[in-house]
Amino acid sequence: MIIALQYYAGDLERTMSLARLLADVEPAPRADVVLALVCQPGTPVTSLVEKTLVHCSLKFPVEHVVSPLGAMGHPEGCTFLWAGTMQHYYGKYRRGETSHESIMTLDGVDGVPLHLGWVDMVLAEHAETLARGKLITGSPYWLGGCPLHVNPNAVFQFSVLDKTAFLTDVPRYDGTLLTHFDVYHRRGMLENASLSTVVHTDWRGAGNEISTSLMRERAGRSLWLHGYKDDDLCWTARNFLFGGEFPEAAPELRRYELGDLYLQESARQRVADPRRRS
Repeated sequence: MIIALQYYAGDLERTMSLARLLADVEPAPRADVVLALVCQPGTPVTSLVEKTLVHCSLKFPVEHVVSPLGAMGHPEGCTFLWAGTMQHYYGKYRRGETSHESIMTLDGVDGVPLHLGWVDMVLAEHAETLARGKLITGSPYWLGGCPLHVNPNAVFQFSVLDKTAFLTDVPRYDGTLLTHFDVYHRRGMLENASLSTVVHTDWRGAGNEISTSLMRERAGRSLWLHGYKDDDLCWTARNFLFGGEFPEAAPELRRYELGDLYLQESARQRVADPRRRS
């Protein structure tokens, strides 16, 4: 598997902190997982980036990649960066330039692991996904009026693009949620996904400040926490993971059936829009 931390210049320092944390939680060097730092075009390769690559190379094979696609602003920036990341590595996969068959795409600025053994747990969960005949290991998400979709902090088997190459098409953003790339491509992702609580997203922290107690609660059901832009996110995660506060037991991931999620979404839409109740 390739773990791709995606970032732009404004996220650089925080992404390097996360990369170092991911290296530090590994007890020994491993060759089965590549750690890739994938940036927007024009992002400088600073001495911090170079030192981080050296630091992380003690535990992972590492790569620094400039996305072939780039844009500024939200959601265009993350849309082009994700699509560029996938196009780059899918191209390598198709050309036989990598032996890895899957990629976990992660926001480099607002997520952290919730378990010391999170990588092995993700690999095991993705193996279960493949055994179910699915190609994406991820978590369902919706917010307010945003339709049900797969959080792109997820694992994608490269072969999913053999059957749904359109997933890397970049939608023209028209100012609505429906043209955010993960929502725009929601059907293709949902139909190919094994859905669980593997990633827990609190959009913009859901009004919470990051803390070790919050992380402990989220760790009971998930492997990765996403959505927190607190300046001390990685520092708090280090205290949680290395300070003896994380749970010893493996998390009890909740699994979802897509049909049940569609029923829940229909019910949610009826409550939100009385015109749908008739």
